[in-house]
Amino acid sequence: MKKIILACLWLIMARVWALDVTDDLGQVLHLKTPVTRIVALTPHAVELVYSAGAQQALVGVVDYSDYPEEAKKIPNVGGYAGFNIEAIFALKPDVILYWPEGNPVREIERLRQLKLPLFAINTNSFDDIARNLNQIGEITGRQAQSQKTAQDFLQKVEQLKKTNANKKTVRVFYQVWNEPILTQNKNSFISKLLELCGGENIFADLPM
Repeated sequence: MKKIILACLWLIMARVWALDVTDDLGQVLHLKTPVTRIVALTPHAVELVYSAGAQQALVGVVDYSDYPEEAKKIPNVGGYAGFNIEAIFALKPDVILYWPEGNPVREIERLRQLKLPLFAINTNSFDDIARNLNQIGEITGRQAQSQKTAQDFLQKVEQLKKTNANKKTVRVFYQVWNEPILTQNKNSFISKLLELCGGENIFADLPM
């Protein structure tokens, strides 16, 4: 009898909680219960999960996921060169957070073919960070912390804008790679961060 009652309560809760969430590519993720198993395919996605207060759900990360320090202890499923698809599948994720502009398209398509639950987070601005925090909080049932973190973050951004508004601009070259030498234009997150802190990206006007 007790098991029947618990099963009924679970069904009721599932119906109440059921959620459709749209990712940054307009794809809809259908959820019946809060996400408890996350594989994050970029280091910044790992940091967002921690900031949203959902770190207990992380079951898989990638190379360079080293902040906070405890993220290093989570099983690694690959990196920019490619993923261990079998390892990801074995982790049975409720959702896989990926970056459309950074993760290999072929690898993402392989995961899609396996019908694994993908959720795109395209973090390219400060507002994107806040939105992604709220998305992660929503799918994991951590809205209270994620909303507070997002609000605090945006307030800090505004404070930095005011603090640096009247300072002398510093011209900056940001080197992304050395062979060949690569930098980024004004559309990149790095360039936006330099501008926020009073810098001027000397290659802001490059076409790409």
